[in-house]
Amino acid sequence: EADVILAELKFRYFDLLRAHAPVLDVGCGRGELLAALVEEGIEATGVDSDAEMVTEALERGVTVQLGDALAYLRAVPQQSLGAVVAVQVLEHLPFDAVLELIELVRSRLRPGGLFVAETPNPASLVVLGNSYILDPTHVRPLHPSLLAFLCETAGFRDVRLSFWAPAEDYQLKPIDDPDAPPWVAHINAAFAQLNQVLFGPQDYAVIAITPP
Repeated sequence: EADVILAELKFRYFDLLRAHAPVLDVGCGRGELLAALVEEGIEATGVDSDAEMVTEALERGVTVQLGDALAYLRAVPQQSLGAVVAVQVLEHLPFDAVLELIELVRSRLRPGGLFVAETPNPASLVVLGNSYILDPTHVRPLHPSLLAFLCETAGFRDVRLSFWAPAEDYQLKPIDDPDAPPWVAHINAAFAQLNQVLFGPQDYAVIAITPP
């Protein structure tokens, strides 16, 4: 499963990150993403607060520092990073820490720098009722519109959202019958709306650029 997740992350973000080295991976965990970045020739370092995970990451031969991400970013020179990526991290932080992290990332990225933050999508209700509440380390869900607004308020530009992994196994199937009466189209439209609200994308990422 880890290989599947890594392959998906590479598909989602590597083309973006390749043009924005050096990359800082906040909450890098065991360093799988870091190692993959380095293998692609992308300069990258990481920070994580879990000592066991940092030990595993170091065994991969990547550059990782044990410590708090906010403290690490405070010590980083301004406008010294090309990109900061935080995958499934923000939902584990108190809201004040999320605000400070975004502000710090904004000031530590060089002009035209890239911020990528992936988090569970609470706008898809299956996430809140299933995977999200199963993890006791989650602090609060972050709605896509809220996270985009926070990035814009911090001074990022070209803020956009990418949505991933719809819960297709749960989705209602449309009625596929060429001889169906016209009202079936209304039923299918309702199914599509329900699928989006209840069983839509389970993850999303805010992708934000600092002004040139």
